[in-house]
Amino acid sequence: MSLGAIHRAGSGLALAQAKLAASASNTANLSTPAYARARAVGVEAADGGVETRIERQAPPPADAPPAGDPVADTVERTVGGVLYRASLAAVRASDDLLGALLDVRA
Repeated sequence: MSLGAIHRAGSGLALAQAKLAASASNTANLSTPAYARARAVGVEAADGGVETRIERQAPPPADAPPAGDPVADTVERTVGGVLYRASLAAVRASDDLLGALLDVRA
């Protein structure tokens, strides 16, 4: 593993953080009229990592009832948490392997 592996895992951490933030914002605005819900998505990056993109739904008409989806927000929070832990484990494994490599070469 190399520093590139740590970078790729770090991009996964950034996606997890964005998923958690979007979900929190959606939950906080469940009853806000005309709120445009957000969703964080990961797209494969050229360097092998993940690019984070925020997608917003079109806002509902001002006279429409709030269009919250607490179930989808709960799923996004769960996915974000799992992704965060998995990416953190990859960072730790890369760091351990890189440290062991440096110990062998020293």
